[in-house]
Amino acid sequence: MVLLIKNTLLLIIATSAIFQSEWSVFKSHEGQFSILSPGDISQDVKTIETDIGTIDYFSFYHATNEEEEFRSVYSVSYCEYPTNTIHSDSTDMLLEFFAATIEQSIPHGGKLVYEAPEQMEGYPGRLWRTSSPNLKIVKSKAFLVENRFYLIQVFSTNKKANRRDGDKFLKSFRLLNEKKGD
Repeated sequence: MVLLIKNTLLLIIATSAIFQSEWSVFKSHEGQFSILSPGDISQDVKTIETDIGTIDYFSFYHATNEEEEFRSVYSVSYCEYPTNTIHSDSTDMLLEFFAATIEQSIPHGGKLVYEAPEQMEGYPGRLWRTSSPNLKIVKSKAFLVENRFYLIQVFSTNKKANRRDGDKFLKSFRLLNEKKGD
């Protein structure tokens, strides 16, 4: 009987180890944030011409190697808006700014499932989830830290295991309290 219990415990431990991925802390000193990631992070920078000037949009992401049905993409993006355009203390502009951000994130044929106010260390933000007809879900958090905009997103299928990992990713985002040039 004791042997049966030991073997059962070993099987449970071995099985749980197989299904748990190794998460590690990713830090972007330039982006002044850290986040837990389930794997290696890739980076991309796009330069975008806008009505308010040229903006460099930095993206950091990890895509799981699972079958398409279970694939998830974990993403953090940020950009700095030019001085005197938008700032986290511009309360009148923030409602319109976040409403436009959310509206642009809804996929064609998709819908906004929910949206709620969110804060990060006193900075204003929003949390929302969208869904699309092909059962893809995107859960997003956005914050405006002075004139720097952060967008944290998880793209996944409608599977509970993916949602748990997605929540872990979204909740792990932290600002680094470093001065530029440190």
